[in-house]
Amino acid sequence: MLVAKDLIHEPFAVINADDYYGKDAFATMAKSLKEMQGKTNVASMVAYRLKNTVSENGHVTRGVCARDDKNHLVKVQETYKIKPFPDGTIRDVNFREEGDILDPEALVSMNFWGLTPWFFGAAARDFAAFLRADNGDPMKKEFVLPTEIDALMHSDGLTVDVLSTDAVWFGVTYREDKPYVMGELKKLHVDLQTQLRVQGMESALHSRRRGNMTSAYYEIELSTPEQLYTVHEALDRLGVSSVELTTIDRSDRDELETQGEIEALNNARRKAERLAATEGRRVGKCFYISDNKSYSSAEEFSLPRSGFMEDEMLDITRYDSKSSEESLLLPLTIGDVQIYSTVFAAFTLE
Repeated sequence: MLVAKDLIHEPFAVINADDYYGKDAFATMAKSLKEMQGKTNVASMVAYRLKNTVSENGHVTRGVCARDDKNHLVKVQETYKIKPFPDGTIRDVNFREEGDILDPEALVSMNFWGLTPWFFGAAARDFAAFLRADNGDPMKKEFVLPTEIDALMHSDGLTVDVLSTDAVWFGVTYREDKPYVMGELKKLHVDLQTQLRVQGMESALHSRRRGNMTSAYYEIELSTPEQLYTVHEALDRLGVSSVELTTIDRSDRDELETQGEIEALNNARRKAERLAATEGRRVGKCFYISDNKSYSSAEEFSLPRSGFMEDEMLDITRYDSKSSEESLLLPLTIGDVQIYSTVFAAFTLE
């Protein structure tokens, strides 16, 4: 993170690249970052309610937050092997099988931090000291952000506001979670046999989670903008960590490309006739044709949420007149498909 210190001059957010946080959390953090403008020795973190971050298919590790009466962070207690029980309780089973019951409303850290440029100077100072310290194998030492924030709370008086969100943190953490996601897609009339394809998979050792993490990438082919919007909203609610619009195309593309090539050839003849007329000649038969492959592109615009008008677009939010609330723009774009055809033609002159 320190490599960005000369490029960032305003409050900024830090997240785990492989975790999902939800739009509500980003909206909460955006408001906090605006309030931190021009300040030093301040930070914030988005905390989730424990009940919204557990999985029915296995245990998870969460950092339980302790706060003071001003809602400032006191510490983050890493708690291992948290899982829900059939009786509705959530327990930490790290030390005993029956587990210790945890408060489902407890706030937990998912490593979503809001910082100011002041942090870079303090962290650079501590990082230099960290490198000089003789405290173990230098190839295995880690300068961890939560640990540094905790250190600055004690050494530099850093205050960290704890921001809560009611967002449901759902991730496909376990293989058993996959059927649930697929079931939700079926409810949206997505044909899993013809519209869903696996685009790739990757596996990597994940030291923070103490295991091997496998990720799968899927492609869904949808036929209407309405279905695109509905599916995207559903995937967002399910906690799918990355959704993007990769291609916009038309089902009648081949037919339109042929029409475009014919029109391009007609345009070539008309242009040749204009040039020939300047010399008092006439254009005869076409004896050579070469066409480049047609291609298409889309003029993009943000896909509006229900209740929004296109001319109400703001930089990062839209205002919904029905609910009088601000919402993040969907990270999707869609637009008209434009098809281009280029034809080279040679004609005889008469």
